[in-house]
Amino acid sequence: MEQMQFTAVVLLTLLLFKLLILPNKVAVTPVVGKARWQMALGIAMLDLQFILQYTLKLRAMGVTQAVMVNLLLFIPCTWTISMALINLQTQGRVLLLDKILGGITWIIVILLLTIAAAIDGEPFITATPELYWAEVISSILYFMTQAYYAYRMTVNLHAMRVTLRNYYDHDMSGMILWMRYSTILLTLLALMVPHLIFVKTQGLAFFTLIFFGGMFYLVDTFCNYMVSSAPKKMLKAEETDDSAPLDTHPSSSDTPSHLPPSSPSLTGCQEDGTIKCSGWTGSGVGLGPLSALSSAERELASTEDTSLQRVEHAVEQWKKAGGYRQSGLNIPNAADQIGIPRYLLSTWLKQQGLTYATWMTDLRVDEARQVLKQHPEWNNEAVASYCGFSDRTYFQKKFKEQTGLSPAEYVKRYRTA
Repeated sequence: MEQMQFTAVVLLTLLLFKLLILPNKVAVTPVVGKARWQMALGIAMLDLQFILQYTLKLRAMGVTQAVMVNLLLFIPCTWTISMALINLQTQGRVLLLDKILGGITWIIVILLLTIAAAIDGEPFITATPELYWAEVISSILYFMTQAYYAYRMTVNLHAMRVTLRNYYDHDMSGMILWMRYSTILLTLLALMVPHLIFVKTQGLAFFTLIFFGGMFYLVDTFCNYMVSSAPKKMLKAEETDDSAPLDTHPSSSDTPSHLPPSSPSLTGCQEDGTIKCSGWTGSGVGLGPLSALSSAERELASTEDTSLQRVEHAVEQWKKAGGYRQSGLNIPNAADQIGIPRYLLSTWLKQQGLTYATWMTDLRVDEARQVLKQHPEWNNEAVASYCGFSDRTYFQKKFKEQTGLSPAEYVKRYRTA
């Protein structure tokens, strides 16, 4: 047992050192820098927990004493680590409950343990039935708190994936996959804490193995993410479209009663013969003057449908020109090429039930089908490059997902058809 504790101390000290020596340039934003120090603080508290276990030989004194120290340090440790991940996921836009729940749980646990020690009248680290049950309740509270944080991180991860798919022209979710595994890891560790309440040595070796591997993976992938371009790419994808209307919820007095009060495309539109929304005039491809209408109400009622119809016309013109064959084309650049504001392209895609990445992939796979029919001698590298895919592997993966066939199988079937 002492050897495992010593190994944990060495491992955590090395991981803490790795976090501390990260170059300052990793702090792309204050939020990213804050997440780094939160992770370092969490690992430092976990290191302290194992140092106390090792130097005071609490496990030799009894399970109760060891678990009490675990609870008093595990809770703030995993709370701080969870907040580091949530801060990264939300760019610092953290819910108040997320910020304080771990602290509230920690305070409740301290109170429970203190009250239990006061009731039995024994020294604080003496094993008593009262302290035992206080630890059981505290362990359950700890797990419930970490389960809540796992839920919040899962929700945030989904939002991040959607954001990436609505900005980049291919699937970028792989760069945040480590967050999903880290969420599972933290939940698993929290689940195993109540188990340790009822055992002395059984299962400890298994728990230690999971702990060593899990902590190394968590910190190593966190550091790799911090020093990579991923935080910048995520920040760029979350930038708002400056050309979008500022007021996306017009008042009921400005909106006809038969229209929903949250129709975003109606805001800022003027009755002067052209579509003008927040300083932008529809003069790009497919966007021009509106027919004169008899009343302002009819104009407001038809503006949204008319705008999206003209967007669709502009998109068709862009598709005919093969604009989607440019690799690495994000949504702001695509909107510029089409001649429309980004928010109108996003609105049109939502109406189609598509994300930007899915739409671009569909266009490129359709193009690849035609290329394979016309040039069956082309290899996958050439087809992928011509159609705008980022690489051959991604092209093969997406082509098979949509057609059920590899490019080679598709060519063979077309030839024999």
